[in-house]
Amino acid sequence: FLTLGPAAFALIATTVITAFVGIFMAMVFLGSFVNVSVGCFLAGLLWGMTAMIGGFERLIGGLLLKWMSSAAR
Repeated sequence: FLTLGPAAFALIATTVITAFVGIFMAMVFLGSFVNVSVGCFLAGLLWGMTAMIGGFERLIGGLLLKWMSSAAR
């Protein structure tokens, strides 16, 4: 768990930083409201997808745990 923690944190931090850098670059280079909103939307979509994947993993893990405990009995 200790080896997983920092790696997961680093991955999340990298993703967040990349998203912010992408939005910032869109703002600086393109400077248009449309591109900024698209950048924000894409960052939000990326975050939503990762949150959904995490939720599915937890859901599947919970179901497997229930199934295994009932099978053990």
